[in-house]
Amino acid sequence: MLTNRDPRTAIGVRYDGKVLLITVDGRQPGYSLGLSSRELAGYLVSLGVKDAAMLDGGASTQMVIENETVNRLPARERMLGGGIVVIVSKDLAN
Repeated sequence: MLTNRDPRTAIGVRYDGKVLLITVDGRQPGYSLGLSSRELAGYLVSLGVKDAAMLDGGASTQMVIENETVNRLPARERMLGGGIVVIVSKDLAN
């Protein structure tokens, strides 16, 4: 449900053209309760995002950077059917 506070994943484009990938942990009392869809939208707006899409969330919420999971999963890692992969060309990294 969109009104529940759950783990969330979103992608957004700021007014300056930068693309943000956001992962919010949740369902972990004492660590993170997650966000509702309205709370996530407010957070994205506070970051200067003008266009955004909420992606799959809940137990599918996982962010991996350089082969390392950087968020705290609410349960064991699970197989996912899809994802967004960002590859930065070394020529463009500088």
